[in-house]
Amino acid sequence: MKILGIDSGIENMAWGLVRDGKLKSSSRFEFPINNMKPEAFAKRVRLFTSEMQKILNSAKLKSGQDVIIFERFMTRRFGGKGIIIECINVMLGILTQLTDVPIIIIPASTWKNHFLKKYEENDMEVFFNYSFDPHVADAIGMAFYHWEKEAGEDSPYLKKYLPIKPSVGRCWWKANNQCTGRACVKDGPIKEAKLCDKYDEVNKMKKCGRCKHFSDCKSHMNKRFNTRSYSCSDYEEKVRRKRKRKR
Repeated sequence: MKILGIDSGIENMAWGLVRDGKLKSSSRFEFPINNMKPEAFAKRVRLFTSEMQKILNSAKLKSGQDVIIFERFMTRRFGGKGIIIECINVMLGILTQLTDVPIIIIPASTWKNHFLKKYEENDMEVFFNYSFDPHVADAIGMAFYHWEKEAGEDSPYLKKYLPIKPSVGRCWWKANNQCTGRACVKDGPIKEAKLCDKYDEVNKMKKCGRCKHFSDCKSHMNKRFNTRSYSCSDYEEKVRRKRKRKR
């Protein structure tokens, strides 16, 4: 059984092909549809259609045996522009015209909850120990979710990444060399070597809705995170500076 997982998006779109519980191939899309203006739209449709056809030809999916898993795009708390929904729906429509293989559309929560309950981790970039691009990792995760569901057994490929290694990369401030050493403890600075042991678990809400930076250092983010505008102080400071320059 082959399963083609597709993580939808207008800038970051990826796919992953799983066969018999093993990863066969994966990559990002080069030409997702991201523009609805007449000339650009027509060109992008041609490019995406050609790219999608090449992926389907290489996958050699068979109707009645194989399946395509397409992640449903849903507006989130921080909002979503109409063009994103429109472009993704156009790409989904093109896909339905290129193949007669069944297409299953699922929300992200469906397959992410599966990984969270079974493996205690639903961030696929972390699950695969940063071996793949974040969007490629999600596409692969979707495909493996459906394979395990249909096969009724654990994937031998996923077992290679177990147990999941704790990752320092979860903290944006640490990963970008901006952690002061005060973020993870209340009683002042500590040595860099001990910093990793003080991280809290992933808190999805502690994420800036504007610049997309996030941190698991709760005490740090509480000082920097504005719950009204859903933006961190770094982003708000940049906005203030821009306004001053315009005046």
